[in-house]
Amino acid sequence: MWVVEMRAYMPDANGTGEEEPIGRISIHEDTNNDGVCDKTSVFLDGLNQPRSIALYKNGILYGGHEKLYFVENVNGKAGKMTVIDENYTQGGNVEHRTNGLFRGLDNWIYNAKSDTRYREIDGSWVKEKTAFRGQWGMAHDNYGRLYYNENWFGIKVDQLLPNTLRRNPNYLLDRGHFKHISYRDKLYPARITPGVNRGGEGAIDENGYLTAATGAAGAVAYRGDQFPPEFRDTALFCEPTANLVRMVHVSRKDGLLSGEHLMGEREFLASTDERFRPVNLFNAPDGTLYCTDMYHGIIQHKHYLTKYLREHITHRKLESHPRLGRIYRIKYRDNPRGPQPRMLGKKAVALVPLLAHANGWWRDTAQQLIIDSGDAAAIPALTELASDVSKPLGQIHALWTLEGLGEVNLTAISGALKSTDPYVLESAMRLAELLPADDAVTLLPTLTDLAGRSRSGAVVQRQLAACLGRLPSKQALILLNKSS
Repeated sequence: MWVVEMRAYMPDANGTGEEEPIGRISIHEDTNNDGVCDKTSVFLDGLNQPRSIALYKNGILYGGHEKLYFVENVNGKAGKMTVIDENYTQGGNVEHRTNGLFRGLDNWIYNAKSDTRYREIDGSWVKEKTAFRGQWGMAHDNYGRLYYNENWFGIKVDQLLPNTLRRNPNYLLDRGHFKHISYRDKLYPARITPGVNRGGEGAIDENGYLTAATGAAGAVAYRGDQFPPEFRDTALFCEPTANLVRMVHVSRKDGLLSGEHLMGEREFLASTDERFRPVNLFNAPDGTLYCTDMYHGIIQHKHYLTKYLREHITHRKLESHPRLGRIYRIKYRDNPRGPQPRMLGKKAVALVPLLAHANGWWRDTAQQLIIDSGDAAAIPALTELASDVSKPLGQIHALWTLEGLGEVNLTAISGALKSTDPYVLESAMRLAELLPADDAVTLLPTLTDLAGRSRSGAVVQRQLAACLGRLPSKQALILLNKSS
């Protein structure tokens, strides 16, 4: 477990010493598989307000207070540091700087509080425009939809694969790519919550409870396999000012996502401890859910502290004990935890079956490791999996793994287009655009058949429209006109 520690955050109400370089990135290990980390080491220290990391090849991407770095991993210690972007995050205070570094299904690295994404192409890092998303944290679902939020709403999710609309430079209304699935919904804290910044302005009810999100963060789509089946179409977010985690049940109807709180006047997780500050959530390798708790009396940054909240902090003595953060595992009591992964050191071809694993963490990690290896020996197995209609999630990951290796091929795309799963068809059509022109044109009969299927649904029809506009054929444009 790699942990970013922003140890200088708000030690008191004045933020005294917040620029001190005492932040660090640490590594925690469970060496005997008893479920508890028993070995800890510091990978990199002396940092000024470290923000986020992403594991990448033989090191990590590290988002600092201003710059984005690649840091080599030399036996668990930081090696050479290379600046990837001098202007990763500039200006603004700690609440409004870029963070996230999330590797998406499409192999681009996305960020919250940002409209840029990154990718290494032929040995050079590319920085590209994308839609502006979120404030604190980022995740995705099984189909590559990005999940994010801002402090005043729970979860926003993309309705399309990233940058689908931005490919047309003349289309200026690309805000239509997202949907709120939890927006200003009523919360149910386990304790009265007067310690919120706008508490004196009507944000709490007459009984002293927060009425709606004011510090939402860390959205995640649950993609594990340890919870019961009814929890698998869910998303969650943290509300540290109300000391709770909210769960939303996600529905997909004709390609459109919506969310609903189905727990009545209860929350997925709520604490009576005012210092319980959940700020991020992660799908875990063992199928459970990890919850990062700042466990910090002060959650609001000094730039926005109202007189009301300062008085509350003093009254409740919330400046004391500022460095007691912890990480919780949330587990379904009646199911065992899944096994520890043993992926490092394996050849890429041995990782291909894991692209169809029931746990999304395993699928994502296998995809990233195969791509980072650059091993072309995995291409036949990936092509075969892309055609296996009995494993739709495996097909999706196989296709995007081929894309990450630069090896999208006609056999894989043709095989995937035989699926009846709309999201497999979506990825296959998106990646068909990367085929050589002669190969792409041979897919037109299949695409014509898809266009004529009245039950193919919006997921397929939307991507078909985007795909046809990119294929080098007059027939494609004629079909696009008929489909519209």
